Amino acid sequence: MLCIFSLVFVCLYASAKNFTHTYISHEMNDLASNICRTLKRKIDEIEQIPQLTFGKEEINDSTNFDHFLSRMINTYPFLTQISLHHNNRTYCKSKGSVSHDIAENNANLSADTKQILYKNSREGYWYIKSRNAGNTVLCYCEPLPSSLKQNKPGHLELNFYLKHLTNFIQDIKPSPSGYIFITDQEGNFLIHPKSEVIRYGNLFHYLKEKHIKCCDKIKNYLTAGTGNSYLTKENTRYCMYYHTDSIFHWKINSICPCEEIQSTSDKFCLLFLFIFCIGFFTLLGIIIWIVRHSLFPLGEFTKNVHNICNGKRNLLFPTNPHNKELQELYESFAYMQNNITSYIKELKRTTAENEKITTEINLARKIQKRFLPKPIDLPPNIELYGELKQSKSVGGDLYEYFLIDNRLYFAIGDVSGKGVPAALYMASIIKLFRYVASRQNSTAEICNTINAHMCDNNEDDMYVTMAIGIMDINTGVITFTNAGHPRPLIIHQNGQIHTLNKYTDVPIGILEDYKFSEFTYTLCQGCQILLFTDGITDAENNNGNFFGQGRLMECIQQVTDRSPQFIVSSILKGIHSHIKDAGQSDDFTILSILYNGIPN
Repeated sequence: MLCIFSLVFVCLYASAKNFTHTYISHEMNDLASNICRTLKRKIDEIEQIPQLTFGKEEINDSTNFDHFLSRMINTYPFLTQISLHHNNRTYCKSKGSVSHDIAENNANLSADTKQILYKNSREGYWYIKSRNAGNTVLCYCEPLPSSLKQNKPGHLELNFYLKHLTNFIQDIKPSPSGYIFITDQEGNFLIHPKSEVIRYGNLFHYLKEKHIKCCDKIKNYLTAGTGNSYLTKENTRYCMYYHTDSIFHWKINSICPCEEIQSTSDKFCLLFLFIFCIGFFTLLGIIIWIVRHSLFPLGEFTKNVHNICNGKRNLLFPTNPHNKELQELYESFAYMQNNITSYIKELKRTTAENEKITTEINLARKIQKRFLPKPIDLPPNIELYGELKQSKSVGGDLYEYFLIDNRLYFAIGDVSGKGVPAALYMASIIKLFRYVASRQNSTAEICNTINAHMCDNNEDDMYVTMAIGIMDINTGVITFTNAGHPRPLIIHQNGQIHTLNKYTDVPIGILEDYKFSEFTYTLCQGCQILLFTDGITDAENNNGNFFGQGRLMECIQQVTDRSPQFIVSSILKGIHSHIKDAGQSDDFTILSILYNGIPN
């Protein structure tokens, strides 16, 4: 156990150290990201100055440029100089100096991409105007509004010290003796808390002159967006984390002595070791105490349990009133023994009842099948096939068809709910449809009559979706009403499949006074009408994917020129291939009718 404990501790200790270094790396990246966001906010504020100023000031010509520039430099005191270049002249305003006009060329760097740090969507651009140790001057230029340009080029130039953007960095400490500094994309120092370092100009020049050892990761400094490197100066090892600003592509660098990072890691690991040892030895003591005081007499209990499993249920368990745990265990086993005896008696009774119920349900299933239509003699120009596969022993799906004179009546439906109640409604709907349809030539009137019957004393809130049609077998004209049922498919011999997109009414049994509508559709020679219930498209596999109308049409696409029976069998085969061992969750009902044209 000691070896296992040591191995577990070593693994956890290494994981803890790695976690600490990873956490510190993330903290440094987050710190740099926060600095970048603050820089972005300040940059946005400066870029808004021309827009805000031009929006407030009315500037129509050069006569009021002096007043305009004075207002700006007083409003934004951090600006060291403002220049307005217009019509090949420059109007300049500095702190403590007067406005003056200088006849000079319009200074514009917008075409020199090497000097531009960043260019925004308004054609405004940034560049470093001058570099001086600790006093770098940034410049933002933006073209003048069209109302002021008067078809002449011009732009506004704002100058300010870089420290206005970065003065907040000096208060940030990544570690007790760590600090933040910034370089440009070529490694030139922009901000550094130590002025003697800035004099070297470039980070790589400084590292070379000071003979500071660096790891190989420093080679990626200029190209990598984010990373870290280790530096060794005067026998002290430092870790440098860097992050690239997304606007100016400056490097935000955090320097931390490795011993401070290691100190944090060691403190965390020691605390972890202390807690782990306390927990381990406490748990070990509890286990030893339980083994010695509680587990010794359990052999007799185990033996009796095996005997009970073998059918000997009248055994007596040993008691120990001086041991509370064993006494509770004895009472629990005695309670279990009595419950097992009662459960076996109850199981015998319920088994007999279930067998009786199963027998009755099987009989009900046979009776229900009798309500489904039997094969009928059809003229040679009509082929018909339907199939109903129930998800339970009895269900609520139905289909029906019969022939009167030259009219083929057909219907398909789905009663709400499942089990015996749905089956009873299914039987009554089939009988009612047969009775009503044999006396009507209108599918709308058939639906109206069935709806009135179902809404009369419908205390169970049951309803049924139905698709009812009457086909003239001589012409292929179908009179059709869809009462909330999935839209049928029209299948052409040439492989085309489309939905019978006619108006769909509400299900039967919901609105008592609702009047259903009907429409006609003419089947072409060799076309089929396929009717189905939602159990077909809602068939679901173990991954929660439905069979769907897309897969249904794929199953039909390859067999459009085959018989209705072949098409129905192909669909059911495709569904079972989709759901596999997920089981059938709803009834599958399909009815297909093929019209072969006008009979000879």
